[in-house]
Amino acid sequence: MKKILLAAAVAFALTSCGENKSAANADGHDHSEHAGHDHSMEQKDKGTAATPETAPKYTDKDPVCGMDRNEKWTEFMVKGTDTTWFCSPVCKEQFVADPAKFPKKA
Repeated sequence: MKKILLAAAVAFALTSCGENKSAANADGHDHSEHAGHDHSMEQKDKGTAATPETAPKYTDKDPVCGMDRNEKWTEFMVKGTDTTWFCSPVCKEQFVADPAKFPKKA
């Protein structure tokens, strides 16, 4: 019985994410390296200085998990002339809590 419950829990965890560690998801990116947080596309923090339409568009990486920038991302912050994009609210929260932990790569 324990094995069945464990197998069901593992199956649920894998299917609820819609991905597994060896496969890239529909947008072509492997999200397994930072599993465990929400990748919703809705903007939850309305306190940003710009909107996705007015923020500069460029190719970059999420400074927290290193994922390549995706045009569907909505989480970002603007400081001076720098716009930093994040794949999820969780990565943004981690960055805001301690920006020095994630130095900008040249």
